[in-house]
Amino acid sequence: MHDHSFTLHTIDTAPEGSRAVMTERRSKNGFVPNLLAAMALSPRTITAYDEACRQLESSAFSGAEQHLICLTVSCADQSPYGVAAHSQAARAAGLSPEIIAAVREDRPILDPKLAVIRDFTAKMVRNRGRVSRDDVNDFIVAGHTRDQVLDIALAIATQTLGDYVEHLTAPPLDDAFARRA
Repeated sequence: MHDHSFTLHTIDTAPEGSRAVMTERRSKNGFVPNLLAAMALSPRTITAYDEACRQLESSAFSGAEQHLICLTVSCADQSPYGVAAHSQAARAAGLSPEIIAAVREDRPILDPKLAVIRDFTAKMVRNRGRVSRDDVNDFIVAGHTRDQVLDIALAIATQTLGDYVEHLTAPPLDDAFARRA
């Protein structure tokens, strides 16, 4: 029997190319999340993930909306780590516990603006990006922009990468996210 587990790297044990991202995340968050500690084995993966996260953060979506999108993706991907981490981050960014619970339990969201974001994201994930012109138009008519349509694709790709790494490496949930498990 071979051991196919993945090491959770520290900044000291990680490959050189992963250390800058890990150091920056520790400075920003006070710790290196276990998902990144697992991802650190591949400097390419951790760097691409980090850059995609940075680009998403600079989008026109608010922090709460960004985490709503990522939470929606992690729920679809059945990723306990992603669900807990983005539930915590969404709450910290001001998303209500009711909205977070609605996403996690696949119930309707009563806030129309947020409902459109979640519903469009879920449809994109479910249909692997194949949505109709009417779906895109409904999203825009609801007050969003064409570049936000593409930013949802960016968020889905970014979160899917994180969720797939989670599935492959099974990092334990960090204490900071544990209460949102």
